[in-house]
Amino acid sequence: MNVVVLSGFLAREAVVNGEGKVLRFTVAAKHGYNVKEEKDLIEFVPCTLFNPSEAIANLFTKEWKGLSLELKGRVSTSRYEKEGQTVYSTQVVVEKNSINLLKVNTLA
Repeated sequence: MNVVVLSGFLAREAVVNGEGKVLRFTVAAKHGYNVKEEKDLIEFVPCTLFNPSEAIANLFTKEWKGLSLELKGRVSTSRYEKEGQTVYSTQVVVEKNSINLLKVNTLA
């Protein structure tokens, strides 16, 4: 079974493609702690949501700073040619209606 449950913060402003039909964003997810360097270990996970609601698209593109969320999806891999090189890509395809907003930072 290919199921991903991810919790973290939006790492940067989301991008809407295809006349609002594809929302691409990155989640910064903590996955441990480095005792020697005294800092969190963070993974930046690319995510794609197809046919997002207008509210989610606006929130992820305009008010994304400090946004904490959880989501459910599946891992998707692909490959394509770019300038004669094969490029491999991995992302999480988010299930519709599976995004839970945990916190919105109200600091300006």
